Amino acid sequence: MNAYRLDGDGDREALARYLWNLELCEAFYPSFHVLEVALRNSLDRAITQRTGSNRWFEPNHAVLDPSEQREVDLVVLNLRRRGRGRDPHPGQVVAALNFGFWTSLFKRSYEHGQRLWPTLLVTALPGMPRRQRTRAAAAGRFDEMRRTRNRVFHHEPIWNRDPSRLRLDLLEAIEWVSPNARKLVDGIDRSGQFVEFELERAMALLDGIDGGV
Repeated sequence: MNAYRLDGDGDREALARYLWNLELCEAFYPSFHVLEVALRNSLDRAITQRTGSNRWFEPNHAVLDPSEQREVDLVVLNLRRRGRGRDPHPGQVVAALNFGFWTSLFKRSYEHGQRLWPTLLVTALPGMPRRQRTRAAAAGRFDEMRRTRNRVFHHEPIWNRDPSRLRLDLLEAIEWVSPNARKLVDGIDRSGQFVEFELERAMALLDGIDGGV
C-alpha cells in the first residue's frame, strides 16, 4: 500500500486512495480501448493505401524495421499454428498486433526516405491540428498513452500522475486519430467523475467494513 500513501497517512487513507485508483483505471479503460482500436485501424488503412496492399506488413514490401518485422513474423507464426498451417487473413494479423507495435511505427526511423512520415500524417491522423502535425509530436503522445495504458490495464498507480491532464491528453489523442471516435467516447466516458480525489467519499466506502480488507 505504500504506493498509495502520503506522508502522515494511515492505513485507511492509503486504502481509500487505492480504491480511488481502481475507479480511475476502470473509468479510463473504455477510452484506451477505443484509442487502441482506432489507431490500429487508421494506420492499417493509411499504409494499405500507400503500398497498394493489405499485406503491407510482409517483408517484400520493406515497410517495417527489423524489430517490428520480427513482431509480425511471430504473430503470423502463432496464427498459422492455430490455423493448422493455413496463412492467416491480413485482418487477423492486424488485430493480433499489440498497441506497442502500432505506437512504434512513429519512430524517427520511419521518417527516413518518407517511408511513412510525414507523408501519412494527414491520412492516419485526420483530426490532428495542422500546427501540431509532426511525427515527433505524435510519437511523444502515443508513447505516453502506451505507457499509461499499460498501467491502467494492470491496475498500477495512476492517481499520482495528474489524472485530469491524462484524461485531456487521452481524449485529444483519440480526436487526432478519429474525430468520430472522440464523439463516441464523449458519450460513454466516465473518467471526468473520478479525476478529482474525494477522500471523504472513498473513506465512506470503508465505513461499513469491519476488520479491514
